[in-house]
Amino acid sequence: ETMNKKGEHIFSIIKKENIILRTKGETVRNYCSTYDVVSGILLLLAKGARGEAYNIANPNTTISIADMAKMVCSSFGNGNSQVIFDISESPDKLGFNPTMRISLNSKKIQELGWAPTQDLHNMFYNTIKRLKIRM
Repeated sequence: ETMNKKGEHIFSIIKKENIILRTKGETVRNYCSTYDVVSGILLLLAKGARGEAYNIANPNTTISIADMAKMVCSSFGNGNSQVIFDISESPDKLGFNPTMRISLNSKKIQELGWAPTQDLHNMFYNTIKRLKIRM
């Protein structure tokens, strides 16, 4: 389940539907708001060392897909949505990546003065709010 699943979680909540996971949702990643990514890129353009690699990541948003789906349901589902695990086929057959734990280290960019400003709850809140306006 990829980053697109975040978008699907949001639409399920807006439509008052359950969030369906086709895996156990054990993959762990950290997420970063668009605002924080753009501010990090701008900082790197101004202060980053030429030829160096930097991670722009919010270490405070490291979470599994399953826990993120549960958080979205409890925070924004108003009792209308729950997480359903539908693992009827092998995740490999459905084309999902193997379970991974990815937590990018952003210490190098933070040493330049960058810090994330949005937590995962605020990222979902802002996205849901914007999508409801457009629907």
